Amino acid sequence: MTPLAFGGGISSAEQALRAVKLGADRLCIEHVFNTNPQVAEEICEAVGVQAMIRALPLEIGPKGEVLAYNYLPKNTHIFDPESLATGYGAVFSEVLLIDRKGDGGLASFDTRLFAPFAQLSHQLIAFGGITTKPQVQTILEQPMVSAVAVGNSLSYRELANLDLIDKSLMHNTRKISHGEQSQGARQW
Repeated sequence: MTPLAFGGGISSAEQALRAVKLGADRLCIEHVFNTNPQVAEEICEAVGVQAMIRALPLEIGPKGEVLAYNYLPKNTHIFDPESLATGYGAVFSEVLLIDRKGDGGLASFDTRLFAPFAQLSHQLIAFGGITTKPQVQTILEQPMVSAVAVGNSLSYRELANLDLIDKSLMHNTRKISHGEQSQGARQW
């Protein structure tokens, strides 16, 4: 069974616990990591690392560099992958890698965004502009990718895109294991 993930506006342990009590298995959190990482630790302590997904909006810059995007001030900076490996890396189980420019587009996910993660051990959930079966297959071939999330571009076309999922790959569907750190679909 694929877990229900909730994201948006979680800024305290109390809000995180409420989301979990309302049925969320996983929480996608971005803003707190940028503004008050200590609160991210408190949220993790309250719900467990297996429930924590670090949302990370990235984009490719004009010179081909990977940039991290911050939604509140609406600015970018060079993404430092070591920032995930040190400090607060132990408070999330996976990274929701969001292709900010590709989000909402058709077949527009930029696989160059995977490059900074090649030497890290974080499992990624790819999101943003993923709309075709070959694209899903290519993304899932990346060793650091544990899942693909499909969203906005299918809002009014879900039934037209039922073939996006290859039924023969369903054995890779992530299972829930509360209390243990999620290792992603490839590890189960």
